[in-house]
Amino acid sequence: MQDAKSSPTSKADGRDKLEYIYNEYYDLMFRTVYSIVHDEEASADIVHEVILKLIHNIDTIRLDGTFPVKNYVFLTAKHTAMDYRRQKENAGVVDLDDPAMQAEAESEKAIPANVLTSREKYDHLVRCIRSLPDLYRDVCYLKYVGELKEREIAETLNIPEQTVGVRVFRGKQILRKKISEESEDEQ
Repeated sequence: MQDAKSSPTSKADGRDKLEYIYNEYYDLMFRTVYSIVHDEEASADIVHEVILKLIHNIDTIRLDGTFPVKNYVFLTAKHTAMDYRRQKENAGVVDLDDPAMQAEAESEKAIPANVLTSREKYDHLVRCIRSLPDLYRDVCYLKYVGELKEREIAETLNIPEQTVGVRVFRGKQILRKKISEESEDEQ
């Protein structure tokens, strides 16, 4: 029997692969999706949709180190969440009398203030990252939201690792300046 940290071999059946991916990357998928849709219930549903997409492609996923599983899972979650958000935005008006909207408002009242503040700061950071120029946006998003290492980002974007480091550094400088200016404007 395998221990919790070892991954199935590349010859493992789809069920073993899927179980490993689910256990290993569920938190990454959920955080990625939540950072885009800002709704816990929708995020859980979208993660299940991501799992269905992974099932569809499970035969192409190799867990022997020759396939960037974490990057693939992250990008699948990101694109699925963005598709969901686009569909929701195109759907039009939000019904404020919707029980789901009321439940969300009530659930936020039950969340301690420090958790809401942390969530607001995180959401603000994600919005700032999205506003970065294209050159820095993807590397910063993968670094700070996806929590990927620079080597993994380089593999995902097919650019040199040094380039990733430079773009993360410059993107971070832009983020600091932007956040600093916004906090000065609020005061």
